[in-house]
Amino acid sequence: MSPSVFSAKPSVLRCSRCGKFVDWAEARLQIVCSCRPHLDLPPVLTREASPDDQAAALALFRRDFGRTSIATFGEIVPLSETSTIVADMQGEISGALAWKRRDDALQIVALATDPMWQRSGVGGHLLAEAELMARRTGAPRIVLATTNDNLPALYFYQRRGYRITEVVRDAWRDNAELTIGVGFASIPVRDELRLEKTLRAAAPGAHCRHPEPPPRADYPIFSSCACTSASVFSSFLTENAPNVVASDRASIRSTLLLTTPVNVTRPCSTTM
Repeated sequence: MSPSVFSAKPSVLRCSRCGKFVDWAEARLQIVCSCRPHLDLPPVLTREASPDDQAAALALFRRDFGRTSIATFGEIVPLSETSTIVADMQGEISGALAWKRRDDALQIVALATDPMWQRSGVGGHLLAEAELMARRTGAPRIVLATTNDNLPALYFYQRRGYRITEVVRDAWRDNAELTIGVGFASIPVRDELRLEKTLRAAAPGAHCRHPEPPPRADYPIFSSCACTSASVFSSFLTENAPNVVASDRASIRSTLLLTTPVNVTRPCSTTM
């Protein structure tokens, strides 16, 4: 399959029944209930990409998408010029999310999961981390774009509160340099769908009486005390319930608490 720069979608997926790797165009939707067996998986830890992580993330994007540039919102964005969040499982990069600022919003440019860790919650953890980052940096909303064929992405984002705000028919039709080919399940790729999620603002009067600690060199975004993570965790679950199952709640909460400074994890007198 010749990869297209038209939006971000994986070129390889893994069958949830037999484990076989399948081409994007050969994949099919499957109707399942909640009866799938529970698997004990290693925790998913997320962080801002270090220089070493950035190289691994670009390799993951290249392997999943067949390229390292993404066409989105009418422009071609080199992933090497975006900021990146990575997911770590057992010391290996299992997923990556590329983002940039677009006006007052945080824009998700690309989200990739290693095929070996698909359906392990990696994408959900990366998206949750992006939402935390948006709140932390004062972005009131998150925006992203995908294509009409990308049913897995539309399923993934809409279940997490994202809404379609615009459909650009025959997107970039006049740009000959863009190759628009066959998409998911052999659906023709024609249109760009833009999605958005407005993030819930902090409750009026919510504050923490702890002094703000200095930013962490390894993770500057989480420079507040544990009460902030607990509050953000609660907000995340409120916005995404009932899509976050109990096992995911525990994993997400563990990730949030692990990324706060250990010297300020005392009880907080935050008022809501």
